[in-house]
Amino acid sequence: MILPVTLLLMDQKFVTLCNALPCRRGTYVLSKYVGGLSLASILLAGGLFYGYVVDRFLVSNGVMLRGLFGWQGLLGLMVPIVILNSVAFPVYFRFSKEKGSVVLMVIFIAAIIALLVGFIVLEKTLVRDYGYSQKEVFPAVRQWVLARGARFGKNQLLAVIVAGTTGTLVVSILASLWLFGRKDIGGE
Repeated sequence: MILPVTLLLMDQKFVTLCNALPCRRGTYVLSKYVGGLSLASILLAGGLFYGYVVDRFLVSNGVMLRGLFGWQGLLGLMVPIVILNSVAFPVYFRFSKEKGSVVLMVIFIAAIIALLVGFIVLEKTLVRDYGYSQKEVFPAVRQWVLARGARFGKNQLLAVIVAGTTGTLVVSILASLWLFGRKDIGGE
């Protein structure tokens, strides 16, 4: 997540020059998404290649990374990058670097508190017909999610995750286009 946001923020002080460029604001916004996600994908591919080399040639009894080398593993790694950037980009297109960082901290702290409260409420209300172990965190919620996922089907669940992530990205792009189009950066 860091690289796409860093690319956006490092260019923010030159955003007034955007009106001097022979492109529209929408093209500028889309270039930030395409460039950021492309670079994140390249870094992810490099990390996976490094992990593959380490797992295949250097480690005999190490951590099993083979699950990451398929499309499901790649999807599992890309979804958080896309979701977090989908939240961060509109905030930074709307606010400056300093204000946007504060707004993002508030958003992420509120999201973590909401998730924890939601998990605690679910944990208290779900039926528990199994024993707890010391190592499990929110075991009732975990069992409930696994049971729902098994009934839903693995492929359908993956399709919903891909559709949800794509939908979040599209909403983020539209919000960024709208916010940046309304932003007064001089000219136009």
